[in-house]
Amino acid sequence: MEFDEAGGHFVVLSDAEIADWPEFPHRGVSLDVSRNFMRTEVIEDIVRGMAHSKLNVLHLHLVDTHSWPVEQRGKLSHRLTKYGAYGPDMVYTQEELKSLVKYANERGKIFHLYKLCFDGGRRIKIISSFVGLRIIPELDQPSHAGNGWQGFPEGYVLCLNKEPAHNYCSQPPCGQVN
Repeated sequence: MEFDEAGGHFVVLSDAEIADWPEFPHRGVSLDVSRNFMRTEVIEDIVRGMAHSKLNVLHLHLVDTHSWPVEQRGKLSHRLTKYGAYGPDMVYTQEELKSLVKYANERGKIFHLYKLCFDGGRRIKIISSFVGLRIIPELDQPSHAGNGWQGFPEGYVLCLNKEPAHNYCSQPPCGQVN
């Protein structure tokens, strides 16, 4: 229904089609949690807001030269978290990350295409499709190898935290997997 100001009356459409689809296939947000740790509850709040805003991709920058907050369980790799996280309480466990991915996938949006027909009886045709919210993890390696690699034998990483940084790398702290 629409008001016709020139005629001073309402106009009722006999047939209408409303399409509610996102214009772009990739609509996302990037969070750099390697430099700025965020609790998973905060990330879940962001995911919920993304879903309400019809965003469908969360680029989660988990690991960089600044920190390694992702739990590792290997014989040597557990040292990455031990030495690379900002603190023992600032680590994403494997269970937390799996739960976050599941949470995001379930928080996608259902997009509808409505076809309204007013020819005598009122009929509404609805075509729906579900689009989950996808998480793309980023783990920068091998050139961004800084904090976290201190627990490995000498020679695993070159230029680890070398100073002055501008002589060894483009962005401190320095490090390159050998």
